[in-house]
Amino acid sequence: MTDSKPWMTVLTCPLRREYFASTMASVRKAGGDRFEGPKVVFVDGGSDLTAEEWAWYKEIAGPWWDVRSTNGYAKTDNPFLETKNAMLAILHAAADDGASYLIYMEDDIVLCKNAIDALSKVRVHDHIAFYTFCDIKNVATLSGVTEYAGYDFLAPAGEGGHWGNQLLLIPGRSLRYLRKTTVLPNWTTTLKNLGPNWMHGPAQLAEEKRASDILLGLSLACEPAPWRAYGVFTPSLAQHVGERSLVNPVATLGRWGRDTLTWPGEDFDALTLDLECSQVHEGVPDHRIDGKTRLQRRFRPMRPKK
Repeated sequence: MTDSKPWMTVLTCPLRREYFASTMASVRKAGGDRFEGPKVVFVDGGSDLTAEEWAWYKEIAGPWWDVRSTNGYAKTDNPFLETKNAMLAILHAAADDGASYLIYMEDDIVLCKNAIDALSKVRVHDHIAFYTFCDIKNVATLSGVTEYAGYDFLAPAGEGGHWGNQLLLIPGRSLRYLRKTTVLPNWTTTLKNLGPNWMHGPAQLAEEKRASDILLGLSLACEPAPWRAYGVFTPSLAQHVGERSLVNPVATLGRWGRDTLTWPGEDFDALTLDLECSQVHEGVPDHRIDGKTRLQRRFRPMRPKK
């Protein structure tokens, strides 16, 4: 990308400190220190941290990173914004600073070699809202970019659309649109008109405190947004390693783990890929895939018991 002000962020939470240090080490190894633009760690719940705890985050992040609390970006008495509002705080901060694009990461990933350098060279196609580079749904198998609707309203509740914000590339146009747009415009009314089963799905998930990924798909890659799709880049440039959810840090993902099957490994050089994304494929909607296949592709291989 040639735009002048890229942003890179990592969202973390004090309840998941075990992941943060290894993720930051992986980001540095993948080219994070070479990234030219603001680099910010956002700590959700940071307003409750002691001076010693803040010092720990700053030490782990390193001298080139700014460390901030998400709390300064929303009016709430709760020290934890939780992932939906924390994500919006980050996207709004990047938009307000005039970011040309945002590399958005959660705190439980391992990156390929030179992944940050590679992401800085990718341009999101104009008809697509954003790209994900960590396919925890395991929906895409073809090299390049596969596009999907931000939410599949014909799929079972909670099954269709964008899953997982582990590693995203969001262009400035999408950041600016989301900044000036009421979140989920008209969706509540639309979904109520479709009936109680529909309302239980995307509306409940996106409007609760936590479902940031579903919110992002609904807000940027569905009508009335200018874009109708998000893109899944294959192979994935990151592996999801967390066994405790950032959505609900006290809950575990167990042996399912949300592994990314197309990740080629930590030693794979991401700069060898087609970063112009010349191959764009149309993905098969979730509602056209039987439930057994959806589960098989999404949750294997199972992690070994510890």
